[in-house]
Amino acid sequence: DGKTTGQAASFSTSTSGGFPAMYVRNTLSGTVNAIIFHQGSPSGAVGSITMSGGSSTGFNTSSDYRLKTAVTYDWDATTRLKQLKPARFKWIVAGDDAVFVDGFLAHEAQAVVPEAVTGTKDEVDDAGNAVMQGIDQAKLVPLLCKTILELEARITALEA
Repeated sequence: DGKTTGQAASFSTSTSGGFPAMYVRNTLSGTVNAIIFHQGSPSGAVGSITMSGGSSTGFNTSSDYRLKTAVTYDWDATTRLKQLKPARFKWIVAGDDAVFVDGFLAHEAQAVVPEAVTGTKDEVDDAGNAVMQGIDQAKLVPLLCKTILELEARITALEA
């Protein structure tokens, strides 16, 4: 879009009619990479967006065991999960047509699962503009799964 500072590439559209700012098309069969994210060297892939089977999209992050250390399965997920505060809210930008959606306030979730949240609460840039926080809700899934396993074990013990 003509910007020359601040990012390697920027795409935008101002045309009405639902035209995308970026369009990725695959004509191959099977699973293919639409976008690959690298940190550092070309061999430092940290994630990808894949397309598969003509109707599926995968948002992938690194998870190979060879990238991890100090792996443990002994931690209390239920206590941590109970600290999360799921909320219902309306998006301001939607105006009068806003409908309630389910989600989290990033700064509240950050206290429990910091790796799921980007940015800092109430951050502003050098020009005084608000820098909004973001949340990757997929990073809450391990906490949810571990809590289910803990609750299942408790139910089994109570039934016995």
